[in-house]
Amino acid sequence: MSRVCMRFHAFLLLIAACWPGTVRAELPRCFVATRSVLLSFEVGDGAPVDRVEAWVTTDNGATWRSAHVSRDAANAVRFQAPADGTFGFFLVLVNDSGRSAPPPNPGTPPQIVVVVDTAAPIVQIHGARPLAHRGNAGALRLDVSLIEENLGSGGVRVFYRAAVARDRTPATQPREPVWQDAGIVPLAGDVVEWHADHALPPVVDVRLVATDLAGNQGSDEILGVPTTPPAPSPAQVSGSSPPASPPAVGPLPRDRRIEPVALRPSPASRPTRTPPAARNAADAARPSKRARARMLQQQAARFLAGGKLALAGARIEQALRLVPDDPNLYVDLGGVFFRNRQVDDARRAFLHALELAPDLPRALENLALVEAIQNRYASARAHLKHLVRVEPRAARHWLHLGDVEHVLGHEHEARAAWQRALRCEPKNATVCQKAKKRLALFGPPVRAMGGPDAARGPENHAPQEAGLPEHSAHRRDLRR
Repeated sequence: MSRVCMRFHAFLLLIAACWPGTVRAELPRCFVATRSVLLSFEVGDGAPVDRVEAWVTTDNGATWRSAHVSRDAANAVRFQAPADGTFGFFLVLVNDSGRSAPPPNPGTPPQIVVVVDTAAPIVQIHGARPLAHRGNAGALRLDVSLIEENLGSGGVRVFYRAAVARDRTPATQPREPVWQDAGIVPLAGDVVEWHADHALPPVVDVRLVATDLAGNQGSDEILGVPTTPPAPSPAQVSGSSPPASPPAVGPLPRDRRIEPVALRPSPASRPTRTPPAARNAADAARPSKRARARMLQQQAARFLAGGKLALAGARIEQALRLVPDDPNLYVDLGGVFFRNRQVDDARRAFLHALELAPDLPRALENLALVEAIQNRYASARAHLKHLVRVEPRAARHWLHLGDVEHVLGHEHEARAAWQRALRCEPKNATVCQKAKKRLALFGPPVRAMGGPDAARGPENHAPQEAGLPEHSAHRRDLRR
């Protein structure tokens, strides 16, 4: 077959890599905002292509697997990515003359690398204040949070307009002000300092737009920002020191054990609810905070499934800033801490979730299992007894309760709980098998609670999503 070159097309993006024999050691990555990846190729001298075989790697060629592709055109195939991520491809073209190359072996570099990124950047403006003017030009400092893996070297684009009056009418403000593009401004940590080259209206609305390398965009707005710095106080004019202001206290104290994005454990005190009258008037112009929090929660779940704990935790933290009274977000945060082996922080997160929703099954179950891992069996028993009152038909709760009763020496109560697990879900093969094994090991099933017997040590239970090793100090007789 004639020498083959493969090219990759996505929208207006064109990346070429000569092949075979001329593949570079480090190929540039192509970023696309779709999971339907179109790979096109060229064949010299118009040689026909009867079949295209494809292989994909997610570890830069260390391992390869056959990939299903559909023929999209005479010189193109389409691959459906199962999720966002980085995929390397190797195509082998086949016709009557043979194959363009042998299949890839472990260590063979990909012919092209594609980054599938369908998630938009998360942008959140927390506050804005004017800076000292440079002549007649205006300047603003914006405190922001930006979460994006593939932002690139650029900053964020700033748009502004004269603030829309809250009581706007056709008579007082005939036309809604038009957004003006102020250009790209670099992001320094969590701060954007925008220095305009001209005077600004006294009050402006500001919008930040972040665009990642795949073309996804995320934005946020803050309305009614004054552009004139406040006048200095008499104390500042006279040269005396102003009274010290108390340090800013955030709702969640930071924990920096997860890098590069710091996570925060659950606070000890319950967050206060903001009265509706005190909410920012800009909320009406933005998407629902709870809808945005749900989107962040879904992104966190995807990151968690991919083992990206720091990004998952950062997404949950962003969601908590939007809806600090959502107990399920604290349960999710506890799950991230668990995966990162921060068991104490996970426990605090689950406790805080129960402060907000005392009967939340997810929080009760995970907290009980955390307590068991940390040998707080009496506390675990209390939470599990509460849990079986909330969800009496869930067999796994009775199974766990029986295990904790067993380690506390309550043999009759343990056997009764395991028997209850069998009755609750007789078609649940997994739970029934575990319950029957426990009952076989520790005597016949009973139907009434009795006094404690001598204890034998069971295993500990950790939330399955935590991915933690079993606590071997108490794993003697039971096997889940």
